[in-house]
Amino acid sequence: MQITPMYVQQLARIVLALLLVAGTALAAPPALAAPDPLTCAGYPEKRHFVDAQSWWLPTEGASPAGTNHGHIHVGACIPERETVTGPFTLDIRMVLHDPGRQKVNTGSTSTPYVSVVMKDKSIEKVQSKIFQTGWTCPTPGTCTRWGQVTVTPSVFSTDGLKETRLRFFSDVDDAAAGGKTAEASMTANLNFQYYVDLSPTRANSDVSRDPYLRGKGWYSAPGRNLAVGGYCEADLVTVPAPNTPVSGIWSPAVKMVWHGNARDPHVTAHEVRIDPDLHNNNPGIVVRRAAGEYDGPISIDTTQLTNGKHTLFLRADCNDQYGRNSTTSGVLIVPFEVGNGIG
Repeated sequence: MQITPMYVQQLARIVLALLLVAGTALAAPPALAAPDPLTCAGYPEKRHFVDAQSWWLPTEGASPAGTNHGHIHVGACIPERETVTGPFTLDIRMVLHDPGRQKVNTGSTSTPYVSVVMKDKSIEKVQSKIFQTGWTCPTPGTCTRWGQVTVTPSVFSTDGLKETRLRFFSDVDDAAAGGKTAEASMTANLNFQYYVDLSPTRANSDVSRDPYLRGKGWYSAPGRNLAVGGYCEADLVTVPAPNTPVSGIWSPAVKMVWHGNARDPHVTAHEVRIDPDLHNNNPGIVVRRAAGEYDGPISIDTTQLTNGKHTLFLRADCNDQYGRNSTTSGVLIVPFEVGNGIG
């Protein structure tokens, strides 16, 4: 057979093509982008960034004025009502805002820190803690830190609807007798639920009460006794949080009520807003604001909103019942998306 220049060129092309195919087959797959802890893109299941806040501010009109300790946040992209089949990661955001006399690692305290608590009918167990050492924040000012934990649902002996609670603790120096100060504790708490499915041989047992998103604000009496002071709570009862855009009139059920425990303060006022940015004095759209409690649906005309992402802000205020002339508040912030006239 006569080997011509054209034959050599064709053979070279074939060899080059085979090498390229082989190289493609042997090459490592492209690396997946790390999850975005704010937009929640990149996680293996659908997630929403949900935020809980605790406020401690002087009660309006009270004399003398109470203590102002600003507020704290705890939030994360959570797999709310999603099914998990093994351990999953939470990227947790912690925020101190205008902290007043909040204390940070004075030698007698480890706060601020987040406690990750696993909860179902039979257990309430701390699985891990994220301690934040050397964290200072000016007043006024906003300081943010992130931490990551792995949530291990095998701690539950059964499958079914389970709950994880993120509790962010911040110690403070508060007024005490004789012009002195005493240690107290300010806590923001986020409760959320998800389905555990680890094995077809495991029994199913769901959480026993309040299986919806809950944001709690808690302030102890001086002495750091969390049982004295109680919590104030704002809840989104409609589950799950919207996974698809809402349109027209959206009527989620919310709850800002006293839970019947004598140690907890009564709800004295509540409010619902859309898209507030209170750090920058943007009040957003006030949907509802009234004295006392509320438990029921709210009506949001989404045609008055732009298409795209928004936040639902729920707040319950509870006056302190120990004569400190301050109000504790529990806040829950949940994202939703508007899609009028799309499709």
